[in-house]
Amino acid sequence: MSNFIDRLPPALEDGEAIIKRREKAAQRKELWRGTYKDAFRYAMPRRETFDWGSTPGQLKSNILYDSTLQDSTYQASNTLVATLFPSWQRWTKLAPGGDIPKKDITKRIIEGLQEATETFFHFLDHSNFASVSNEVALDLQIGTAALRFDEGSTNEDPFVFASTPLAAIELEEGPNGEIETVFMLRKPLARNLTRMYEGMESFDLPMALQDQIREKPDEEVEVVQGTIFDPDTKR
Repeated sequence: MSNFIDRLPPALEDGEAIIKRREKAAQRKELWRGTYKDAFRYAMPRRETFDWGSTPGQLKSNILYDSTLQDSTYQASNTLVATLFPSWQRWTKLAPGGDIPKKDITKRIIEGLQEATETFFHFLDHSNFASVSNEVALDLQIGTAALRFDEGSTNEDPFVFASTPLAAIELEEGPNGEIETVFMLRKPLARNLTRMYEGMESFDLPMALQDQIREKPDEEVEVVQGTIFDPDTKR
């Protein structure tokens, strides 16, 4: 077995069951495709990605004759970001949790958390968070938004953010209606596949995919990435 499977908890080792769960999530989202497609078409036509038949660079705003909805959507998005995440400002801070007795909270702990807050915002302000948060806020005007937070490649650039379009994600709810599992459709070039996931090697992949990477590296590969909640470990 590959090193990827070795690291999975027992509840997630059944690959066929996970694929079926993803198919169900995709079917539920498909019921809303028309609604979301129309919403993006009139509010943000350039961000509409539910129409898989469109080509990159295709004109999408040629059916609109009034920009009122577009203007108000972008204005609401900008207001949301400016209110919650103002650029180059400390809009949150690290503090001891409520379950820690106050008698155990020393001055040194408070100062350490303040220093950690400054370090966090130093890297956040120098990352791509500002531009990505605007994209997320735009998607939130229509429905669900998805912000991906990944580890950077260097100590000087530890934060990497990405806005995942709603058209690319499928959601699975837990028993109380909260979102627990997220599946995401990605279409990277074959030559970039092993670089996308830390620890992945070409021998982890099926032979046909290994051949494609060698022989047709500039063709797209369809990948379904899952962030799956494990109820046993609560992770």
